[in-house]
Amino acid sequence: FRSPEFTSIRLGFEILDDILASEPKVDGVICTNDDVAMGMLLSCKNRGIKVPNELGIAGMHGHDMGKLYSPTLATVITPRYLIGKVAAEQLLARIDGLEDIETYIDLGFKLNEGESI
Repeated sequence: FRSPEFTSIRLGFEILDDILASEPKVDGVICTNDDVAMGMLLSCKNRGIKVPNELGIAGMHGHDMGKLYSPTLATVITPRYLIGKVAAEQLLARIDGLEDIETYIDLGFKLNEGESI
């Protein structure tokens, strides 16, 4: 499901309605970030949907808020600061005329299984 809106907790809360209307038997969602996933967790709580027994939810980026909610949010922890640093270094190298630029840079990730899947 896509939305032209910026990602937010509110968007995750609202988009769950669209998902359930289209796919009422859905048993898991993977969100583009933790904001959307948190909104879905809150929507499930309001609807009485048991997470993860009835619906598993995972996010992306490892925001602190996912650790503070119950159930804790499953998430892919990305090195966001390092991604920005490396991207800036690559851009500056290109501006300086360096032609031998890495086209693939693996900065890794971590998985936090949380309690939501």
